[in-house]
Amino acid sequence: MRKPLPIGEIVAEYLKKSGLFPKVQVYQVMERFGEWFPDLSSLCTPAKVSRNVLFLEVEDPLYLCEVESRVDEVLSFFRNQGIPIEAVKVRVRLR
Repeated sequence: MRKPLPIGEIVAEYLKKSGLFPKVQVYQVMERFGEWFPDLSSLCTPAKVSRNVLFLEVEDPLYLCEVESRVDEVLSFFRNQGIPIEAVKVRVRLR
């Protein structure tokens, strides 16, 4: 008799086999950005992920340089987590 597996492991395995796991990871980027980067979340918000590029938006142009200086740190975090983000673009949100 097989030992029961936690539901999280079952779902993760299914997502990997079906090829959906990378998409779920991308959605996590949008949902958990503030949790992973609390100091950046006060300066910018994730707007979208398109073709493995994360677009961050800042409201104030003064924040642009600060956020851009942290792009390598953000990319490094995603690589270490195995999340398929290949680039980060920062832009000023137009009102």
